Amino acid sequence: MEADNEMKQIIFLILGFCTTCVTVSADEQYLLHIDVVGYIDSTEVKPKDKVLYSIETVARPNQPFHCKVKSGPETQIISGKLHYKEGEYSVQIRYHRTFDDGNTVLGKPVLDESGIQTTATVAVDESIVLGGFEIDGESTFEPQTKTKAKKYLIPNLSKVIDKFGTKEKAGTVLLSKTKTTKKVILLLSKYEPAAE
Repeated sequence: MEADNEMKQIIFLILGFCTTCVTVSADEQYLLHIDVVGYIDSTEVKPKDKVLYSIETVARPNQPFHCKVKSGPETQIISGKLHYKEGEYSVQIRYHRTFDDGNTVLGKPVLDESGIQTTATVAVDESIVLGGFEIDGESTFEPQTKTKAKKYLIPNLSKVIDKFGTKEKAGTVLLSKTKTTKKVILLLSKYEPAAE
């Protein structure tokens, strides 16, 4: 009987230890950082990626998160849930960005919108690509004919002579190849609040 009591105490001790570990893990905070990298309408042959926009928020395991940042005409939102199970992290995430350039149709703003919604396995201090797109296109430029007019007055003949000089040829169409690419990159890292 004494052995049964000792066994029960050991089991309760183990359960108490495991519960404490789970509680500590749930109290940990992580930084979810999203960078959208790429280039827009680049005419370079091999354009270099740059960070176009970023957003970050603090998340706790197995709890929902939400962050909205508005800066001028741009609004970015990330929301979702960071999951932790059996030593592995996964994130259910929705990223949405809108840009209001001031254009309206029938009184309503026309927004440039982009976003992604996905679930992915993540590791601490490692970045992953959540998604993106790449577009090849052409842009056209049709310069208008620009002319200069000069008038010369020749007093002896009392006559006006018009001379025209053309700077550019009319109807010239310039085509340039363009590339647009964007990748949404997520980085999960341990969050350490600043000491007070």
